[in-house]
Amino acid sequence: MQANSGKIVAMARAHKAKSALRARDELTVSHHERLVEELRADPKLAAAYLNVAAKDGDARVYLAALRAVARISSRLAEGE
Repeated sequence: MQANSGKIVAMARAHKAKSALRARDELTVSHHERLVEELRADPKLAAAYLNVAAKDGDARVYLAALRAVARISSRLAEGE
């Protein structure tokens, strides 16, 4: 009987942990998702974002920013 109650307690803990993770995931937004929303909503912000990335001096930073803006632009062109 003791072994079964231990399994039940472990299962309850696992379920509680999964529920907490699901709740957290529903409340949080990734940085990338938030960035995409903001850049999509404001083309001037997207241009400023690219300008700042270009001034950084690191090609990787600029290319990452360019990739993000290009994805947004292609999705808008597709009607998404």
